[in-house]
Amino acid sequence: MTDNSIILQNVSEQRLKEIVSEAISQQFATDNPTPEKFLSRTEARDRLGISFPTLDKALREGVLIGYRIGGRILLKESELKLKKRS
Repeated sequence: MTDNSIILQNVSEQRLKEIVSEAISQQFATDNPTPEKFLSRTEARDRLGISFPTLDKALREGVLIGYRIGGRILLKESELKLKKRS
């Protein structure tokens, strides 16, 4: 068994708290990008200004990607914005 002990010398309790806090903040900043927002089919249809049959056709043909989450088909807002510009 290896010993992973760290010995700290000449480090105040306050400075140790700062070091740990900075390390945790940096880890969370890099590990947790902003969560993706999903839209319902109705919201996607309204944003694109298309009908449900047109939306369903775009999903079937792979023009848009639908994600089945909890029995519902949802679309990523970021992907919808890219398609709207095209």
